[in-house]
Amino acid sequence: MIRFFTVIALLVSISKSKSQQVVDVSHDFKYILFSNQVEYLPDSSNTLKFSEISRSQKWKTFQGSNPNFGENSYPHWLRFSVKNNSDHVSRLTLLTKGLDSLQVYLTVRDSLVKTFPVNGSHIPLRKREYPGPYLTSTFDTAPGLQYTVWIRIRNLNYRLTASPFTLYEESEAKQFLQRKNFFQSFYIGGMGIMLLFSVVLVGLFRDWLYAYYLGCVLCSLSIMLLYNDYTFLLFDRLPHVVITKDMYAVIAALVPSLYVLFAEKYLMISPFKQTRLAIIAKVIVVIQMFMLAFFITIGIPLFDVRGLFYPFMMALSIISLVYVYQSLKKGYVPAWLFLLGTAPVSIAVMLETGSDLHSIPVQDIHETYYYATLFEMFALTCGLAYRFKLDFDERRVLQKEILLTQIKSQEKERVMIAADLHDIIGSQISAVKLNLEYLQNKYFVGSNTNWWGPVYNLVGILSENISSIAERMRNSSLEKMGLPAVLEQMFGHLPKPQFRFDFAGMDKSIPADTERALYIVIIEALNNSVKHAQATLINVQLVREENLLTVIIEDNGQGFAMENVLRGEGLKNMRARIDNYLQGQFIIDSQPGKGTVIIIKIKIVEAEGI
Repeated sequence: MIRFFTVIALLVSISKSKSQQVVDVSHDFKYILFSNQVEYLPDSSNTLKFSEISRSQKWKTFQGSNPNFGENSYPHWLRFSVKNNSDHVSRLTLLTKGLDSLQVYLTVRDSLVKTFPVNGSHIPLRKREYPGPYLTSTFDTAPGLQYTVWIRIRNLNYRLTASPFTLYEESEAKQFLQRKNFFQSFYIGGMGIMLLFSVVLVGLFRDWLYAYYLGCVLCSLSIMLLYNDYTFLLFDRLPHVVITKDMYAVIAALVPSLYVLFAEKYLMISPFKQTRLAIIAKVIVVIQMFMLAFFITIGIPLFDVRGLFYPFMMALSIISLVYVYQSLKKGYVPAWLFLLGTAPVSIAVMLETGSDLHSIPVQDIHETYYYATLFEMFALTCGLAYRFKLDFDERRVLQKEILLTQIKSQEKERVMIAADLHDIIGSQISAVKLNLEYLQNKYFVGSNTNWWGPVYNLVGILSENISSIAERMRNSSLEKMGLPAVLEQMFGHLPKPQFRFDFAGMDKSIPADTERALYIVIIEALNNSVKHAQATLINVQLVREENLLTVIIEDNGQGFAMENVLRGEGLKNMRARIDNYLQGQFIIDSQPGKGTVIIIKIKIVEAEGI
């Protein structure tokens, strides 16, 4: 009976050993994603040598393509067999990533063929087979021979996973590395541009919003650079805080803190309405910073106490979501960009935080995180640009309201002056005329002396002129007469310079606010021609075709040099009113001795409000 069970156990052992499949390398071999070809053996004592490992019978077949051993600080050994079934020497590359220590041995039958140098995240980039974050081991396989590849892997203060864990034909491995290097270069370049952009914003505006944005960009870029070993570009020997991965943990804890502070400013959360929530967020940030400093000071790896930080990080994320919800309720469009940008990153962070609950390798999560952060920073940058647009629109509306108030005040002042001329000055002149008539009737009846007659006539002319001016000022409002009639009334009677008016398509009314703004610009241009140009003829054309209104003002005056006059406030104000208030075009052309031409084009929008 004992012999029977011994034979059964032996058969089971043999069947298990045969379950490991050999990697077949043919002439068209490119790469293989392992499946039942890899065996593993934990080294919980951290004392086993290769000679002992190679004789061990405790190997187990790993199910899956990427070795994933969870939170294990002790080494694990892996092995697989590969046979070259082609008719030529095949050069293969084992490629992986995210390991602190990687040691590879190559054997043929029982003979050790090659021992590779120790590789891993603690080895400088310049000393690796291919300078970069990926760990590679390249070896030749002769035709007809079967090789066994032995790999010792280890991670400290992090999960022990290897992804990718792929055997490539060497040229295929190089293409893979080139694609990855291109993306990483693209990522670093894009984030670098946004980093410079954020620095410029901080320097120009000195606002906490842009300081938090700078912090978010810097943290996202730093996580990528740290995890991909680019710190070796600055240090040939890594600082202790990087080796223990405490720096990575510090940045990971800083990210939600910066995001909640950025969200408060970016989403324009009122500190008066959200006082309690904002205070809670800031208290959590302070607690996290204190905890980070405390554990680093006493020498406890942050990876071992990461569970203490998760509730605080989750609370900050929830507060950010509350901010987003309240902004969306108010219809604030940049809140959608914030949600769109941060959602993929939040998903990647949750996957890494809960990596004990799934089998997705952390290296793959990190790759997703890089794509997500690049998209996130782009979305937030678009959001900042959209905020600039909203602020610009608000300022433009405010400027239009100021202009409208100015125009209405001027019209009100004209009416008041007209009333004063008619009621006060006109009455006083009428009183003078009555007194002159009284003197004539009392002292000069029948007299041939007529010295007061010219005075009386001048007073009469003065009274008529004041009444006429007051009437014109009172009745020449744009609402009553329209822009063409007002221009003809104000300038048509002048003997010099001569004005010629040409109106086409102006029978349809113009929105009042647009007409007022255009009136100020045209009056300013005509006054400049009258006062400064020494023109003898000024042509004024107003042409409306559908919703396009074109104004052309041309004089035959002395003209001017454009570079000298464009610095003047008058033309600047005219251009600003057309460009900013009416969203039109303001074109001016002038040369000394050849007169001046001003062309204004605006689009008429019905029911428009300035």
